[in-house]
Amino acid sequence: MELVTGYHGKNHVTAAQIADFNRGIFGKSAILDVGNKLEASIQTANEIVIKDGVAMFDGREVYVAYGKNETVNIVSGTQGMKRNDIIVVKYERELGTKIEKVTLKVINGTPDRVSPSDPKVSDIDIRTGASVSEKPLYRVRLNGTAIEGIDRLVEIKGFKKHNFANPVKTLTETREGYALDATMGKEL
Repeated sequence: MELVTGYHGKNHVTAAQIADFNRGIFGKSAILDVGNKLEASIQTANEIVIKDGVAMFDGREVYVAYGKNETVNIVSGTQGMKRNDIIVVKYERELGTKIEKVTLKVINGTPDRVSPSDPKVSDIDIRTGASVSEKPLYRVRLNGTAIEGIDRLVEIKGFKKHNFANPVKTLTETREGYALDATMGKEL
């Protein structure tokens, strides 16, 4: 066992430890309630813009800076066909240096006349030591050559405000979750 948030006299907190902490709070994946929440919008028939925000994937924080955008290119659709593409956050860890990075990538689906299916995505838990993992972020639905719509695949999570009950002013309170008002304490 190791004390992570304690003084050791040297730098010792690792990215993996912080990632595990984040995953415990936010779960496997989440878009945080920050900025434009990585909102996706259609720019042209071949471009999707991802706005600023923060997300967590397997505890790894990914970020588009305030006021900045990321653009991803969509391969043109086929007249009379439908297709689903998936925009992923591609995680990579270089085996020799162990340096980690993320990029946005589009995985193209297979066209179908009636009901296209999502393409296969290599979503491997980063905590297992995976050197490459694709984390689904958005589904882009194409109908012919037009983008029909964009579906967010990651839940937006924020902290809820807490409603605290007023402290009790009786030493006989038996309901769980109530705190004694400080003025009712006794000096020992």
